[in-house]
Amino acid sequence: MSFVTADGTYNQVGVVSFGASAGCEKGFPAGFSRVSSYTQWLTDEGLLDADVTVRALGERDFLVVATDTAHRHVQWRLEQAAGDPSRGERWATVTDVSGALAQINVQGPRSAELLQSITDSDLGTLPYRGVRDIAIGFARVQCTRITYVGELGFEIHAPIAALPAVY
Repeated sequence: MSFVTADGTYNQVGVVSFGASAGCEKGFPAGFSRVSSYTQWLTDEGLLDADVTVRALGERDFLVVATDTAHRHVQWRLEQAAGDPSRGERWATVTDVSGALAQINVQGPRSAELLQSITDSDLGTLPYRGVRDIAIGFARVQCTRITYVGELGFEIHAPIAALPAVY
């Protein structure tokens, strides 16, 4: 989950699941059929609870990206879904990865052309909502083909240390 703090810095929270279906049935997704899924979490009353993108990084590893205004709320919901360790419950671990990753959005009709000019990876084979590790310069970054503006777009998650070279 990524968010921007009041001072303009970016933060992200990652999720690692150790048995997603073992406790997330009530109001929380247990698994994802796509590599990346844009979805809304709803309350029991059917009201919008959170607007998130969930990326399956592996069979048991997920990255949840949320809007900056919902960060603490989504983090709290994820921690609630993870179980109560005091009762011996723990279905997932929620980890703040904001000190490790930065997010760059490249959106619009020429976004693929721009990104393709700085990587050797074939972005033309990356399906919508697909996630792939690519190289930009000497950095390995996570590239997701996704859009929020109705046109072609990508989200790049890069290690903080590599951000100046990637940007």
